[in-house]
Amino acid sequence: MNCAIDHLINRMETNNIKPISVIVFIDWFYPAYKAGGPIKSISNMVESLKDNLQFTIVTSNRDIDASIIDVPVNVRVQKDGFNIVYTSNSFQNSKGLRQLYKEIKPDILYYNSPFSYKFTLLPYIVFRNYSNLKHVIAPRGMLSENCLAQKRFKKKVFLYLANMFLFNNNILWHATSSIEEEEIFRNIKNQPKTRIATNLSITINEHVKVPEKNKGLLKLIFLSRIHVVKNLLFILKILDRNKKMSGLTLDIYGPIEQESYWEECRVLVNKNSNISYKRELKPNEVKDVICNYHFLVLPTKNENYGHVITEFISSGIPVIISDNTPWLNLEKEGVGYSLSLEKEIKWIEALQNLIGLGNEQYQIMSENCKNYAKKNIIDEHKIQDNLSLFTNGEN
Repeated sequence: MNCAIDHLINRMETNNIKPISVIVFIDWFYPAYKAGGPIKSISNMVESLKDNLQFTIVTSNRDIDASIIDVPVNVRVQKDGFNIVYTSNSFQNSKGLRQLYKEIKPDILYYNSPFSYKFTLLPYIVFRNYSNLKHVIAPRGMLSENCLAQKRFKKKVFLYLANMFLFNNNILWHATSSIEEEEIFRNIKNQPKTRIATNLSITINEHVKVPEKNKGLLKLIFLSRIHVVKNLLFILKILDRNKKMSGLTLDIYGPIEQESYWEECRVLVNKNSNISYKRELKPNEVKDVICNYHFLVLPTKNENYGHVITEFISSGIPVIISDNTPWLNLEKEGVGYSLSLEKEIKWIEALQNLIGLGNEQYQIMSENCKNYAKKNIIDEHKIQDNLSLFTNGEN
């Protein structure tokens, strides 16, 4: 454990100071999984900091598609080192929130979105004048230009009104990168207070056995939500226009979040016998599935972090991704490609190169991935940065 964290814990114990209590508000949480990265971000943060802070996750009893999950509702459920309250619709109001406050007596409220009504705006409005409470909001990439382009008018109006009447300087904004910090400054007025703490990953998957890679064959996997931001249609159009890439197969996994977008994608999937839509994957299934593929392909329009990217790299599986993520210069690192969506020819060239890649070169790339993960993904300093969100940087 980081010595600064050790020092903080020892001082708290010596002075009989109770651990800081944090309520994390998030629309969906495990066993709900279809919302993808934001759930993983909170799970990893809580797992990494739960020995130092008292976490209670307050969430809904539904998944992103409104399907009800089988969990106890409106009571605290004890997990390994933290608590969860799965709330029903009837509990998601000011009365329910005040009841939770009396039971938990939090020091900090952490909100996982700037736009959620029931799990950011409502609790913030209810508690913003409580002088003993600290408020932290994580944009989770939702203030990027690509995300604001979705339902642009509605979001712009909301931000205008929130800046005028709601958000003030008692909020600490959690930026996961310097780029996201710039997005906060661009969209949140009144001199917002920010702190940069990157998202956390838990472990490197040392024991995943990657497949052999024969020249002339390339097995790709797309693993993400079927949503315009994840940009599946981009790679489907490339493959449709370059049908001579024999030996290349693409399997698609993920929940269909936008039916109209999926209809566009399905037309191209049905035209190519080497492309298949498989199914959704539950989190505990991912490791056993991804080891059957040579590369992840993800031409995303925006990725605040990209947990699926780090999971593949830390498992020794290289990636072909857009440059709209924090994971750049991957070709130089020998762990794949991070390419501009404006340069389709670069994607075509990369795919052609990888089709011709032999097993010896591929296994070297796989080792590069694990070494890259150890240097760039699992980092004790990142844990300290996240802890400082809740301790005012105290160490």
